[in-house]
Amino acid sequence: MPVIVVAPLRWSRSPLQSFFLLLLAVTGLLITLNISRNAVTVEMGEPWASFWGTSIFLGSSVAVIGSYWKDKISGMLIERSGILLLGGASVIWPAALVLSVGWEKSGFSAVITFIFAMFCFLQVRYINKHIQLILEAIKKEAE
Repeated sequence: MPVIVVAPLRWSRSPLQSFFLLLLAVTGLLITLNISRNAVTVEMGEPWASFWGTSIFLGSSVAVIGSYWKDKISGMLIERSGILLLGGASVIWPAALVLSVGWEKSGFSAVITFIFAMFCFLQVRYINKHIQLILEAIKKEAE
């Protein structure tokens, strides 16, 4: 009897989502290497600017790699790791930003980044549910 999975086994991002994550990776790399930093990042100084750039670079790169991984379940786990790194850094960064630069200069950036973190965690939740559906279908097949 074939396995009928409610969640699709084909797991990958759309080209637009991949482009956005790759754009984040390039931005993170440029921040980390101190090639391109905006006024807020420059004012933050080290080590926060490098922490932010490295987190953006690694998190988005790992997420893209995971979304195109050949084994879909492993790919989802890899992608989830990258998104967790992005989300975690996006919670820490706004707090550090406001504490070091002040709300007047960084409030808008802090709020937008925190909203991004919430969407990262929603994506992690979606991936977890997706994996759970697949594993339940596999378990039913084994019974």
